[in-house]
Amino acid sequence: MNKEKVMKIAHFSYVGIFTAMFGYTLLPKLPYLWLAIALVGGVLLAVKNNFLKTAHSRNKIRMLDIVIVLGLIVMIFLAPMPAIIKEVIILIVAFFYYVYCYKIMLKELSDE
Repeated sequence: MNKEKVMKIAHFSYVGIFTAMFGYTLLPKLPYLWLAIALVGGVLLAVKNNFLKTAHSRNKIRMLDIVIVLGLIVMIFLAPMPAIIKEVIILIVAFFYYVYCYKIMLKELSDE
């Protein structure tokens, strides 16, 4: 698969996962909508990780995906703070994590 398609899959996977988390903190009365969006994002994350060539990069990204997503989920449900603070934290973490993974994927896919 070419680089542009893989990068689009990566983009939509992170948008799906982080939009679901952000949306749940904003409108918790629609849990099935956010669960469906998160499910689509999670499937795209798994597909995206299979396109990485080296096992080291693949495992590194998978573990970081798991840690970041679970950490944010725990923060959403257990942290006693206002929703606006949670949303800001999600946006900051999502931005920096997306940039970090994007750099790794560009390096990985440009070696073709």
